[in-house]
Amino acid sequence: MANLSRKKKVVGEKFYPDDLIKCCLCLRAQFHLPLRQADGFVRSLMRLWALTDVPTPDYTTLSRRAVDLPVEIRRRLAATKENEKLYLVIDSTGLKVFGEGEWKVRQHGWSKHRRWRKLHLALNPATQEIVAMELTGNDEDDATVGARMLRGKLDNVRACAGDGAYDHYKFRAVLGAEVQQRIPPPRNAVAPPAAPPCLRPRNEAVKFI
Repeated sequence: MANLSRKKKVVGEKFYPDDLIKCCLCLRAQFHLPLRQADGFVRSLMRLWALTDVPTPDYTTLSRRAVDLPVEIRRRLAATKENEKLYLVIDSTGLKVFGEGEWKVRQHGWSKHRRWRKLHLALNPATQEIVAMELTGNDEDDATVGARMLRGKLDNVRACAGDGAYDHYKFRAVLGAEVQQRIPPPRNAVAPPAAPPCLRPRNEAVKFI
């Protein structure tokens, strides 16, 4: 165990490169590990690979570096592999950033209004990789934000799927006729007779229904 002893760290110095921190945090997320267990897991891998003399970041370093770790994801849509066509799934989820718990509100009423944010994500379902994201308030609808996220970045996209919230002209116009649109129209949808090319997939779905 003597070989696993770490050198004394200098506070404030980034001794470990960002790629190593990202690798450790990805392992932690993949196996659902707390920081301490992720620290031990990485060191056990080093022992299996006979790399006990290579220093690894401890859980405190992982926690501190994760706060300001630079992660670039917006370029993924433009930096695809040769002849690669992505299949995207887009959706949003609400995040409560301030407020009281539901139990307290049910029992005693509210004293502070809850504040929400919406996290919009576009990911590749084959790899679970997030290729675009945006954090907004809850005053913007999904179609508006989705159109802003993907506008001008669809050259390498084959298809895009979303729920009924993205059944909007402005979002379908951004996808255009080249991208396969897998967005369900509502039950009472009608197919306009003179529709632009971006609405043809929607009209075909309405006629099929």
